[in-house]
Amino acid sequence: MTTKHPQAYDELNTLKADIECAKSPEVQSFFHTLATHHPSEDIASWSDFLQDANIPESLLNDPAVHRLVSASYSYVMTLRHYLPGLLQDTKTQTPPSIYILGARAEATMPRHLWSILHPMALKVSMIGNHVPIMPSKPSSSSVQLAYHGGLYHNLNLSLPDVFVLFNPGLGHPNLEDLWHPSLVPVLESTRPILLTSFSSEDLDRDLRAIEQVAKTVGRASPYSSWTPVVEENPFGSLKCTIDPMQLLSPVHTNRFACWIK
Repeated sequence: MTTKHPQAYDELNTLKADIECAKSPEVQSFFHTLATHHPSEDIASWSDFLQDANIPESLLNDPAVHRLVSASYSYVMTLRHYLPGLLQDTKTQTPPSIYILGARAEATMPRHLWSILHPMALKVSMIGNHVPIMPSKPSSSSVQLAYHGGLYHNLNLSLPDVFVLFNPGLGHPNLEDLWHPSLVPVLESTRPILLTSFSSEDLDRDLRAIEQVAKTVGRASPYSSWTPVVEENPFGSLKCTIDPMQLLSPVHTNRFACWIK
């Protein structure tokens, strides 16, 4: 594997380094500091984020620290980076409603991570058949969390201001049929969509799936006047994730971002 797949070997080897890094008292202390940190508004990269949080000089250039921080904060920093462009106002008295469809890992994150979104006032609903039954976060928080177990098309919910789909696998052969019934009302709503993907292959499949479903609801590709914008997400996770179906092709959570509005 070392000679035939050097890049995959190098990436998989970082997992061991990350485990050792996480044991460091200095790293653990920095994560404790991050738990109460509110980033400046002009944060545009993980390096900016770490420097803004006054990371110790000894940790600043450690790739393992970057990987660990990005793995923990990728979901909330992705929202923080892209939502202002999809919402008219994130500081209104009536918090905008965000539906995260197909929520998995993001539905079980430690709740203190959501404080990164301050001062945005948001109502975030986790929706999916892997969403645990959990109490809503106290309304005193700027971000209110709600949990809905089940598929979106089976739930009687009002329309949100934005739909968010983190690494949904809309076009994955094993998931496409499951997503179709929920994707139809999402596209019919014409509400803005933020979509992330593990890889360029994953992204291409998802966009093809959107295009196919859009045709069934009478829209062009993928909407009559909406054009998907795609870029590499500056707040994608730097830590590799193992795809059980492709062990030699590690992927990265939220690596690509696509928004349609």
